[in-house]
Amino acid sequence: MRIPVIFTISILAAFASCKKYVDIVPKGKIIPQETRDYRLLLNNTNKLLPGYGTQEVMTDNIDYSSDPGLEDILGFTTAAIFSFQDKIYQDNSDVSEWNNMYSEIYVANVVINEVMSSTGGSQQEKNYLLGEALTLRAHNYWALVNIWAKAYDAATAAADPGVPLVLQADLQANLVRKPVADVYAQIIKDLEQAASLLPATAANNYIPSKASAFAMLCRTRLMMRDYDNAEKMADSTLKYRNALFDLNTIAANPRSLPLYISHPEVIYLRQAGNAYATMFLSQDLLNLLGTQDLRRVLFTADGKTTLNYNGVTYYGEFIDFRTRNTGPTVPEIMLVKAECLARKNDKDGAVTLMNQIRQKRFKPLEYQAVAASDATQALNMVLDERRRELFCTTARFFDLKRLSKEPALAKTVTHLYKNTTYTLPPDSKLYVFPIPPRVLEIGPGIVPNER
Repeated sequence: MRIPVIFTISILAAFASCKKYVDIVPKGKIIPQETRDYRLLLNNTNKLLPGYGTQEVMTDNIDYSSDPGLEDILGFTTAAIFSFQDKIYQDNSDVSEWNNMYSEIYVANVVINEVMSSTGGSQQEKNYLLGEALTLRAHNYWALVNIWAKAYDAATAAADPGVPLVLQADLQANLVRKPVADVYAQIIKDLEQAASLLPATAANNYIPSKASAFAMLCRTRLMMRDYDNAEKMADSTLKYRNALFDLNTIAANPRSLPLYISHPEVIYLRQAGNAYATMFLSQDLLNLLGTQDLRRVLFTADGKTTLNYNGVTYYGEFIDFRTRNTGPTVPEIMLVKAECLARKNDKDGAVTLMNQIRQKRFKPLEYQAVAASDATQALNMVLDERRRELFCTTARFFDLKRLSKEPALAKTVTHLYKNTTYTLPPDSKLYVFPIPPRVLEIGPGIVPNER
């Protein structure tokens, strides 16, 4: 059954049904028919819906033990995630991260299903909109399957439960979990088609370009531990977007940092779901950053000064009250390529890419090029550089989950919360988040995750 989509700002809750997904039915005044209507639909979705982000709390980047008062202000879910509890959502609760991503998928499906038959637009305009919607859908499924399903394993992906894979704009669709392999296959299919349709450049970083599709393919292949293809997708991305931003240019005035919408490093701008969450940083991460790294100087702050709690807090989003970007960036893709090079014993190639980034992250007199004695050291150095470059973007959660499949790189995370030590081993089932309670309640065909 085709359900006409009616949209204003409220369409951003569009993946909605009183019986199926969330408890809001879309309302508005305009039924999209002309090509320009689908542009407005995507523009609203691109700019306003936050996605994932709380998963960072689970990593070795975060520490709430620096101040007892800080521990007391954490919400139920944040505290439960940080202390590695089986139950992280309250009974009968909705989960905004899940709801928002499926809302975006619904909007993407509307465009994918309908835009090519819309009126008043050129073939090129329709192709661009289709490519944008495919990228939007793929990005959300990439996040959903990597949060609510097991880490990709080629040996088990065909049997491991993934997430509901909804490809039609049908508010009454019956939800069932598709295997991880099926979800990944759809992500790759969407992104490959998007890359063939999208332009080389876009009006701003919210709107996908070819580089955005290739960057998400790069992320996808990385999570599959398909390092040969991850490197190829990194090269394809960097062909279109390769600019690095020199942090020295804003050292004297951090508020002059370019907005993410036009930042030269941001390939595809996506909002974190908890933009202003209290992110206090672990000593492990601070030791890794050191004291001279401009990423620490500019993007962290004394917690006592900013929020009146002891410790060091992530301050990046408070520079001009922007939300955290969880979408791919140029340095992230460079580091994917560096990791792939290290894995095939090209230590010098890996270190060269890493040094290109680091040169933009230190004052000239404090910068020192790094070197690796062998490929194993180079790989570990690149993974450390990913932590420095991408802290508080949720990348660390996905890395810990991915690397848990490799004993030499797997890590046990330890958190201290209210004088009790909690540990998260690499093979923990807790890396697979529980299906939200409301989804289980209204979707009896959905199998819950073991915790």
